[in-house]
Amino acid sequence: MRKFTNLLFIITFLSFAVASWASLMGQTQSLKGVVASVQKNMLTISNPTSSTSGSNSQLGQVMINTDDQTQFKTIASLDDLKTGDTVNVEYKQESGKRIATTIAKVTPGSEGGQQPTTEEKKL
Repeated sequence: MRKFTNLLFIITFLSFAVASWASLMGQTQSLKGVVASVQKNMLTISNPTSSTSGSNSQLGQVMINTDDQTQFKTIASLDDLKTGDTVNVEYKQESGKRIATTIAKVTPGSEGGQQPTTEEKKL
């Protein structure tokens, strides 16, 4: 009976672990960091801060890939970024890679890569 109980516990635990992993794979995540390098379809960000799940964890240096679905805000393409720029990136994990869904350059006086409105400037 004890072996059956242990086996049932292990099966239940593995079911929850697989379900959690599967939900994270399709979930959009976000980070903010400083551009370390820019290549044709890849952006490397130094010491990004992840704001996914309400945590602010440091991730070290990460590579973000782009594809034809990547949207750019405040910039036209990766060509508009240079080393030292601060960016906000939303991405999804696909086949073990981070694929950007949105990239926005953060400019002084803006939050989230958006320019403040006239009303926000007055405050």
